[in-house]
Amino acid sequence: MTKTNIFILLIAAIIGFSACDNTLDILDEYDDFPVVYGLLNRNDSAHFVRVQKGFLGEGNALLMAQYPDSIYYDTAKVEIHVYERVNKIAKDTMLLRPNYGFTKNEGLFTDEKHIVYQLYKQIRETNGTITYDPFFPLKNDADYTLEIKNKMSGKVTTAQTTLVETISQLNLFPSTKVNLASEFPFNVKISSGKNGKVYGLIMRFKYKEINISSGNAVNKYVDYYLPNQTSLNTNGGQILTFLLDGQVIFRYLKEKIKKDPLVTRPLGYIDADYIFTVGSEDLYNYIQVNAPGNTVNYIPEYTNLSNGKGIFTSRWISTSPNIKFNSPTQDSLLNSQYTKGLFN
Repeated sequence: MTKTNIFILLIAAIIGFSACDNTLDILDEYDDFPVVYGLLNRNDSAHFVRVQKGFLGEGNALLMAQYPDSIYYDTAKVEIHVYERVNKIAKDTMLLRPNYGFTKNEGLFTDEKHIVYQLYKQIRETNGTITYDPFFPLKNDADYTLEIKNKMSGKVTTAQTTLVETISQLNLFPSTKVNLASEFPFNVKISSGKNGKVYGLIMRFKYKEINISSGNAVNKYVDYYLPNQTSLNTNGGQILTFLLDGQVIFRYLKEKIKKDPLVTRPLGYIDADYIFTVGSEDLYNYIQVNAPGNTVNYIPEYTNLSNGKGIFTSRWISTSPNIKFNSPTQDSLLNSQYTKGLFN
């Protein structure tokens, strides 16, 4: 490893570190910059943005990762706002306050003093004082600008996004019975939403596992990820199709669910949730360009931040829950070469 390392934390990438010596010689003065990961979702009532710092310094990057001061800003030395505008007219201002309530997964980066910033909307009361509300809806027709001010260096980092709007379901409803027993894939059709570019679908296959001896029941599920679809533009209204191939899904279930003579898995409890995700064009570009690279010196080539790295944009998530399978599919779950013996 070279003595000078560029150390950047990216929420969307898993970064590996090679073995190196244990010396740590951080520069007295180094160039730091914000690393941001924020996805606004109109369906959420609380909104969060992750703001950390990357830096150019000397020493062992692995050891740097263990110091909270190396990857988190002193909250008293940064000022973070999100500004809401409708038709280019300022409407509301959100202040971002540190939230220490999230537990970070263990890993190479320290979980000490883990910070995620929560948006608080300013509300002016009749007596002239200002209070802040952490729970509020975002406006569908608004755009949002993130602004990070470093009080020490004077550096200002900004990013702007519009919100992804809802999709329209075309053939997946509560009364739908999904057929995975046909030789042809079952088509899940949607109409794209405005400002959306990349579309994902997860079929969450749900079942109940009952212990034969004790009678204790546990609800379980397996997530099957379909390939992403992309729209031609972000105007909305384009028909996109996800293909559910029954044989492929049955093979996947065989890999994920193991036979167990001590439990039963009744067909009557089997159904699926369909989780739709939509990302903006900025998010699509970020994913395409910044594919995870397991190197220390990984620098994201795409960002929509000025004077920073990472992404501040929007997404949309919704779920069509508890969709049943038709009788031929249930028969296939019982008798196919892949799932025979898993259910009863």
